Amino acid sequence: MSSRPFAPDELAVLERLCAGDWPGSDIARIQLASARYAGKTHPMDDDTESDACFDIEVDNGVPLLDRPGHSHLCSLTVHLDGDPTGQITLTSTGGVIDSFEYDWYTEEPPRGVPALDQLWSDEEFLAWNNRIEQRVALAPLAPLARLRGWRPWSRPQNPR
Repeated sequence: MSSRPFAPDELAVLERLCAGDWPGSDIARIQLASARYAGKTHPMDDDTESDACFDIEVDNGVPLLDRPGHSHLCSLTVHLDGDPTGQITLTSTGGVIDSFEYDWYTEEPPRGVPALDQLWSDEEFLAWNNRIEQRVALAPLAPLARLRGWRPWSRPQNPR
């Protein structure tokens, strides 16, 4: 298969992966500017592989990443309603970005790249999870809040 420009959703997800400040992200963004879709990494013969994984072709002469061999550059977790459903990874070989991988945790393989609002970095997921844990921890105190206007962050009132 000859290469083609990325579809808008593919490019958006790759830009999100390269948007971080991991070592080499600035060079990966430069490479992405001239990159093209180079075909499916694992063409689907059956339902055991996702058709969302693809190879990336980059123009010659771009600056190289300081990553010899094959490297996983960065990953984001795919979430649906707060539940992790997969992970996407940008990889490089010989200092050049070369593939987009999508590992899924569901029974059905994904049929395309995930939506941008489903992508969370580890930091984003931890922040979301902490907010949920705080709500759960305060939930048993909710009936007390309706009594006497007590709030968990205020000093307990002395019942007399």
